[in-house]
Amino acid sequence: MSLKVCVIEFYRFQIFLMGRLSRRARHLKKAREIQAQKLEANKNDKKQKINEIISEMDKLKLDNVLEQITKLNNSEITKERCTLYTTIDELSEMEVKSTNHLLSKMRYPKGKNQGRILFTHLQDKAAEFITCSIYKPNSSVAALAKENSIIKKQVKQLEKKNSNTLHQIQSLGGKLGRVRKKQTKQIAKIHSNTRKKKPFSSNSIKSYLNSLFLDNERHYSSKAMILTTRLSQIGRMSFRDTIQCTRTFIEFLTNESASLAFSLQSIICWNKEISELKTNEFLHCNNSKFYTLGILADESTRGSAKVFIICFMYWNETKNLPDVSLVEMKDLITCDAKTVAQTIIDTCNKYSIDIRICQTFLSDNTNYMAGKNNGAVKLFAEITKN
Repeated sequence: MSLKVCVIEFYRFQIFLMGRLSRRARHLKKAREIQAQKLEANKNDKKQKINEIISEMDKLKLDNVLEQITKLNNSEITKERCTLYTTIDELSEMEVKSTNHLLSKMRYPKGKNQGRILFTHLQDKAAEFITCSIYKPNSSVAALAKENSIIKKQVKQLEKKNSNTLHQIQSLGGKLGRVRKKQTKQIAKIHSNTRKKKPFSSNSIKSYLNSLFLDNERHYSSKAMILTTRLSQIGRMSFRDTIQCTRTFIEFLTNESASLAFSLQSIICWNKEISELKTNEFLHCNNSKFYTLGILADESTRGSAKVFIICFMYWNETKNLPDVSLVEMKDLITCDAKTVAQTIIDTCNKYSIDIRICQTFLSDNTNYMAGKNNGAVKLFAEITKN
């Protein structure tokens, strides 16, 4: 193909393209014109609607609309203001009233910002307070003020009490100081008397020991009686052995033969008197109407004689523990249910014991003691009821 033919074909192709482009351009132009006509018609419709609405407004609404249109036309309305308008338009009539009240109240009451809306951080604090206190009793300002005043009053009372306590502590500290000072003087006095006191001689020691055992030449002292009775109660010591043990103890202390002569009858009498004193002490130490006693009874055969022992069980208030004390020990010719029951009743009468407070009976399981029909326990219970 020659060059001339090629050039001709090229120009033909360009003419073809230009024809196609001109048709597309005409179509686009026509579409733009149609779109512009639609926009203009829509605009005219909106203007007509606005005119109809404006024609129905009173003077106050017209002034507000004019002000808003003027600001809108002058580009004075910001994005935030438009958002506010949109939000208000979406509110119901009741919410509009609440919003109006909110905007009138959420303002600075005084200061350089008086009359202006509260800043956002103050609004956040108010919202936080409402969220925390809503649906809770006594959450109003008046209730909180009242509670605050009660707490202040309590704080004042505690401060006063603390002050009184400190005053008492200071007073006790002063008393303690005076007591310590007095104690120091007393100790110093004792040390002084100790240094001044002459050593005891052997005769003075013997005289002092004799005074412990004898009130005078004919009467033994209470300390001697207590010592002798305690020695007689050690293990299985007899009264005769007690006399010998007491003499040996006195001779050891005085380093000479004892001049005291304890008789067998004296020791027996002392044991009996002290036993009665101790018995009366624990039997009548409690006046409570709930106080009760328990009886512990048993017999032991020694040769042809039967030794009957009566003990009482009770609550020892000094030790705060249950305790048992021996009250009576008798020689019985016969040991049957009737004799045992009568012996226990005689013992209660001897020590003025109300047998009705004896609620417990403890013994072995022999027939005459614990028999179902004629045992001592049953006889004693029947007598107690009568």
